[in-house]
Amino acid sequence: MHLCSRLPQNSMPDQLRFDGQVAVVTGAGGGLGREYALLLGERGAAVVVNDLGSSRDGQGQSSKTADSVVQEIRDKGGKAAANYDSVEEGHKIIETAIKEFGRIDILINNAGFLRDRSFMKMEDIDWDLIHRVHLRGAFITTRAAWPHFRRQKYGRIVLTSSAAGLFGNFGQANYSAAKMGLVGLGQTLAVEGQKHNIVTNVLVPAAASRLTESVFPAEFQRLLRPALVAPVVALLCHADCPASGAVAPAGVDVARALRTRLPPARYQYQPRDAILYALSIGVSLSEPHGLRYLYEAHDSYAVHPMFPALFVNAVDFTRLASLPGFPMDLSQLLHGEQYMELKKPLPSSATLDVDFKISDIIDKGDKGALVLLDVRASDEVGDEVAYVQVTIFLRGAGGFGGHARSEHTTACAIVPDRAPDATLPYSTCTDQAALYRLCGDRNPLHIDPDFAALGGQERPILHGLCGLGVSVHAILARYASDQPEALVKVKARFARPVLPGQTLLVDTWREPGADRIVFQTRVKETGRVALSGGYVELRATEPAAGAAGASLQQLVAQRPGLADSVRGLVQFNVTQRGRPAAGWVLDLTSAPGRVSRGTAAAPVVTVTADDAHLVELFSGRLEPSTALAQGKLKVAGNPALLGALRGLFGTGSRV
Repeated sequence: MHLCSRLPQNSMPDQLRFDGQVAVVTGAGGGLGREYALLLGERGAAVVVNDLGSSRDGQGQSSKTADSVVQEIRDKGGKAAANYDSVEEGHKIIETAIKEFGRIDILINNAGFLRDRSFMKMEDIDWDLIHRVHLRGAFITTRAAWPHFRRQKYGRIVLTSSAAGLFGNFGQANYSAAKMGLVGLGQTLAVEGQKHNIVTNVLVPAAASRLTESVFPAEFQRLLRPALVAPVVALLCHADCPASGAVAPAGVDVARALRTRLPPARYQYQPRDAILYALSIGVSLSEPHGLRYLYEAHDSYAVHPMFPALFVNAVDFTRLASLPGFPMDLSQLLHGEQYMELKKPLPSSATLDVDFKISDIIDKGDKGALVLLDVRASDEVGDEVAYVQVTIFLRGAGGFGGHARSEHTTACAIVPDRAPDATLPYSTCTDQAALYRLCGDRNPLHIDPDFAALGGQERPILHGLCGLGVSVHAILARYASDQPEALVKVKARFARPVLPGQTLLVDTWREPGADRIVFQTRVKETGRVALSGGYVELRATEPAAGAAGASLQQLVAQRPGLADSVRGLVQFNVTQRGRPAAGWVLDLTSAPGRVSRGTAAAPVVTVTADDAHLVELFSGRLEPSTALAQGKLKVAGNPALLGALRGLFGTGSRV
């Protein structure tokens, strides 16, 4: 149970004081322990600073670390004494408190180290050393303090667990088991100490320390400051703390978190940035409209409409680690869902103002918590260009007594109970994640095999937003002639990772009577769904080469007998000045025939011509034979069906 669910309003003084009390902090030579000791010393407690002075893997010993912290406390007018014993001899640590200050009121079990090995490679010594310090050390030290607490009818104990204990972490079976053991120990101590006014709670901190040096990049280390956790420990140690037996995150006050204004940012891009993004989601010159997204001097050059997905990169996610009221353990952060709404066509280059807001925090109990992060980008004149909502899933952050649903979230779609209308394949390349990370998301999970292994992945995985971009690009090409202005809204849930080199299968369903495409994206090699509950909303647009399409629709309405002759799909590829501009599909599988934008999967006949020339052909002003001879018209497909198309042309001439 989380601590905040037990705190009554206004139950604590403005500043917690510990005058006249004695605190023992193990592992207090640096990181979290040092901050606990400094804060308690500043607030009036006499502090025993225990530290063995060993390295991150438990090697060596030195008195310098403990001595340094003791001197810091004394320099500020506080009282402190050093102890250099191992917690395996915890009785000696408690003896120091009694000898130096005559009593003990607070015990913070913080000492620990790492000895990471995969389970298959873990030896007995790796297991035993971790348990001897983390679990048995806390037991030995607490047992030595327990009689003093009982005799004085007062004691405050804090045990330090970890998200690795609650949820597991690759290479840390020994550490995870010990940390979860501390949760069980804390629960029992809370029960047995209740009638003696001995309060025990378990802290699950999220902060940088020497144990996280190989986990978080340097910039994360700087911002995950241990000082941000110390006030939570002060609360757990205070005489007025109402909780016992709680498993407490590093401070939870949802209302305060929602009131916190995150600093705005600027997002600048040039054609080079937009072209790099288009390449990274699979746009190719081999596609009919690929040049539109890949060549800035193209007559119809456009920034890909999925480009606003990158605006999230302007968020300094490390700030979320110290979010007032709801600090987040970034090692437990997962990208859950993505919603995007385009408000205005994107210029070829721009400087955008990007605002961020936590719109809600949803309690999912034992599973975790959902954080809704709203991202809004506005252009130089103040018009909103795009709105993006990122749903962040935080393992281990739930159970704080909040609401389980939110009016601020955008629901995913329900996949129809029928076969897909179309399945669109795309083969990712082995270097796709390496390319996409250059767009701004440089999480080592997508490039570094060692880091990926720490996350339980066999090798680096593809960015979820890359897979989403690939999927939406395929849908635009199939259902909207790849017109960027057609995209309005996108929503999807990230279900499972994709490995670069795997093939994506985008299953699509067009909802009847609506320009809404429901989709899910599967991995061909495994059959597992990578993107679920997705949908794309399209707006009705007039294609760039729209005159030919309008003429074609009119002709089909006037000639219902065409279907009896062709019985298949006819593809019209419309060009402008020799470059692909639009695609139209004439469905003549049944009368009277239907015209739609896009590309036919298996046309029986393909007609390619300039927009103006097709209009002349449909109106009868240009003879088909003349157009063929002059290269204005190209026809490919089943020769037996070519003659049936003569009914499309105004003269009725032979093709």
